[in-house]
Amino acid sequence: MLSTVDKSAREVVWSPIAEAQAARFIERIRLQNRGTAWRWTQRLLALVAGLARRSLRGHGVRELDRRVRVGEILIEPCRVIYRVDEDQVVILTIRLARQPLHDRQCNRDHHGK
Repeated sequence: MLSTVDKSAREVVWSPIAEAQAARFIERIRLQNRGTAWRWTQRLLALVAGLARRSLRGHGVRELDRRVRVGEILIEPCRVIYRVDEDQVVILTIRLARQPLHDRQCNRDHHGK
């Protein structure tokens, strides 16, 4: 059986903090409307999976204008903030779009492996 592996694709890993934040957002939405929670989760997973091949598709994080390897994608009402490493994309945090990133969150070292 043949399989095609895209060598240019990066592995996408979630930091424990980002996983916990996503679970909280999903639960909050689910309490209001299960269908909306399911659709939001599917959209989140699709956007994040897309970072494996197109890690530069997002835009820079306004609080981190000097860090070129850190980007964000928006999924209403959240910002998904990620770091692009040589062989992986690390989902660092998920924040409400209106919630700024604080210095301690910007400087924390997140490792996916």
